[in-house]
Amino acid sequence: MRNVLLALAGVAMLAGSIAVASEPALAHPKPVCHWVKIKRYVWRDGHRKLVFIRAESCRNRVW
Repeated sequence: MRNVLLALAGVAMLAGSIAVASEPALAHPKPVCHWVKIKRYVWRDGHRKLVFIRAESCRNRVW
């Protein structure tokens, strides 16, 4: 009977340590990134020309 209680206590401690270890990983924000097109006007050969630039936009979100 004593061995069964010690085994259950060991399993409970192990499960508790796994739960505590996984909480900080969930607390960190996960960055959400996507590519956006930015319009820029530049002067080339005396004329205004429209140029598209690809840029990465990231935000931190907590899932």
